[in-house]
Amino acid sequence: MFFDSRLWALTKGARGAVAQAVVIGVVASVTGIVRLGLLGWLLAKVFSGANLNELAGPAMAVALVMIARGVLEHWRKMLAHRTAARVQLVLRSQLHEHVLRLGPAQFGDVRTGEVLLSLVEGVASRCHPDWFRTGDFGSALRVSPLGRGSKLATSTGIQSFCC
Repeated sequence: MFFDSRLWALTKGARGAVAQAVVIGVVASVTGIVRLGLLGWLLAKVFSGANLNELAGPAMAVALVMIARGVLEHWRKMLAHRTAARVQLVLRSQLHEHVLRLGPAQFGDVRTGEVLLSLVEGVASRCHPDWFRTGDFGSALRVSPLGRGSKLATSTGIQSFCC
């Protein structure tokens, strides 16, 4: 697993939610393993010739565990999306303030619409819940006006951060 301390710094204020999502994911994984064990037990009863009354209990257990796992996965994904949205908001505000500090002189040879699109879409594509797994923040900026070697990327320090 790749871990970047610069990316981790962006999660300040959201680390509790990240830890909560990890715990929910572990519980969901254990629930999935229990589901598989119960399905094996149910199949063993079917192959041993159990009647319908004997199969009702194991079938209900499998159904309940499947529902529990679905609820846990949904909870984890929604928590991850809300956390990513919070991180996006912080990152966008930091980038916006940085661009404002640079002033219009830095945008003389770059269309500002392209820069704004790159900032919005770049942040959106990088703050996906898988963002922390991959650690590749700069891929969205490499193809933008802020990409590697551009005047704007060099003057802002973005290149040294991500590209």
